[in-house]
Amino acid sequence: MAPPIPVQFRTGRPAVPFPAMAGQLFDKTPNRYEFSYTTLMKTHLRSLDPFSALSLFSHIRLSDPSSLSPLLLSLALKSSASDPSLFPNGPILHSLSIKSASITTVFASTAIVNMYSKIGQTCSALQLFDEMQDKNVVTYTTVITALVRSSRYREALHLFIKMRESDLGYDSHAYAITLKACSNAGLLKQGREIHAQVSKLGFDTSPFVANTLGSMYAKFGFVSYSTRVLNRMSSLDVTAWTTIITSYVKTDQIDQAIKSFIEMQEVNHVRPNEYTYASIISACNGVLSIKFGEQLHSQVICKGFSKSQSVANSLVTMYSRAGFIFHADMAFNEMSIKDVVSWTAIISGYSQQGLSKEAFRLFFNMCSNNNNARPNEFTLASLLSLCANSALLETSRQLHGFAIVTGIAYNSTVVSALIDMYCKNGCIKEAESVFFNPKSHDLVSYTALICGYANNGLGFDAIKLFDEMPNVGLKPDKVAFIGVLTACCHIGNVELGFKYFESMRKDYGLEPVKEHYGCVVNLLVSVGRVKEAKEIVEKMPSRERDGILWTNLIRVCSERGEMEQVVQFEIDDAGPHVAVANMYASKGMWSEALEERETMREKGLVKEAGWSLNLL
Repeated sequence: MAPPIPVQFRTGRPAVPFPAMAGQLFDKTPNRYEFSYTTLMKTHLRSLDPFSALSLFSHIRLSDPSSLSPLLLSLALKSSASDPSLFPNGPILHSLSIKSASITTVFASTAIVNMYSKIGQTCSALQLFDEMQDKNVVTYTTVITALVRSSRYREALHLFIKMRESDLGYDSHAYAITLKACSNAGLLKQGREIHAQVSKLGFDTSPFVANTLGSMYAKFGFVSYSTRVLNRMSSLDVTAWTTIITSYVKTDQIDQAIKSFIEMQEVNHVRPNEYTYASIISACNGVLSIKFGEQLHSQVICKGFSKSQSVANSLVTMYSRAGFIFHADMAFNEMSIKDVVSWTAIISGYSQQGLSKEAFRLFFNMCSNNNNARPNEFTLASLLSLCANSALLETSRQLHGFAIVTGIAYNSTVVSALIDMYCKNGCIKEAESVFFNPKSHDLVSYTALICGYANNGLGFDAIKLFDEMPNVGLKPDKVAFIGVLTACCHIGNVELGFKYFESMRKDYGLEPVKEHYGCVVNLLVSVGRVKEAKEIVEKMPSRERDGILWTNLIRVCSERGEMEQVVQFEIDDAGPHVAVANMYASKGMWSEALEERETMREKGLVKEAGWSLNLL
């Protein structure tokens, strides 16, 4: 018998010493069999040490080839897919399985399919799956998982249906990963059908399935369904609590998210993990909640989670959104591995602050050859928004070209950002050329062009495009209504404006917010109907009424010389009182201005201090 070919696997670093007790017992064992080798390899994998596991397999391959088996090979394949530096070993192990005939077993071939899916070679995994003679439920689940990882959700659902039609049976993991496919693809109806199936089979109390169901309902905004599904579990684990917190965060129920975060620790005595912290940190997305976010930052440092990529990304995003760009930059630079989310978060932070030079410097670094992360649609959208607000038209056109070359020019997020950018730069023809591409017609692109038309004084074009939306099966959202109401202001058509305003509630079930009321107020005062505008402000819900509406109304009255209307306003906000005092002062009516200031003092109203940003 010919000696085995010496195959050396590239582990990237010296093998980590065996776990203490297991290694000592293994070294003292005179006769080593498959069982002892398998046990030790599993120990290395459980200890998150794939390097030592693969080194051990290489040692077995050279010194005791008779002990090699499909099980050992599957463990080696799992090791090779556990760390990016070990990925090149996967195809080598595939070749070894062909040479040793292990690939003929469903156990080894399934492990190879799993390896290719984890290292990102989904096509190779599918090709091997199609060539397999024998398949089991694990094989199908592995391929469904591979398709979900590569965002091929409908294919994953079709394969699940094919598996159910066969006589192979099914398990809870197959259902859970298919539910994830339904969630990511926006297929709520199909997700509910699978929920009914798992309920009949009794899988809905399984932690894996229950957590996936909870995530699915939360993604569609059904938080009550999400919590109801999770509460069917015998006890909520850290994954379930993380799902509940994430559900509240995604539906902007921040107080409930924080309450659940405290309850899981103080009442249920469940310790948060890195994903729990990443979720709750993402809830701290404003200046008012930054203090709580800083406390969470301290906690993750103390608990050793600060190096976690998900936590670090949440920290960068939190500080960026709050305008603390220096802190965001520090958190970003401390990251050992930066993915596309990390780069996009810091670029978005600089873009929001209008720091174009720093934002594009980071973008060029991201695109450099020594970086694996590549810009996606959100990266480009942040930069296009920066260009739109900074009048960087030529730079925007270069980004448009970059989007075409990289194949994301027709992504909904990029399309809306391009339309917005071109409209803000007054390039309506170029905005239309982006919009009228057949691939670009969706709610986001329609809304972007409607608002673009309205803001450029093309009111009739905006109204025409808005009226076209129902004909193509699109339901206008609140932003689209802001655009069409702004268009009515430009053309001065009060009746048409009120028609759209009433249509929000009557036809689409949308509750107007202060931006819509502001448009109606501006529409009325633009044609001199100040009294009706005042009535609109007084009748609107108190939660939507703020000083800005009153201030705008006062400004218009001042410009039109209708001082008597201002005297009748009953205002309980400092801003409008200051505007009235300034209006009197500009007319030389100093006693009236002083009287307005005295009224402010009597009401206990204090003008809010101004803020400025100093970058250190």
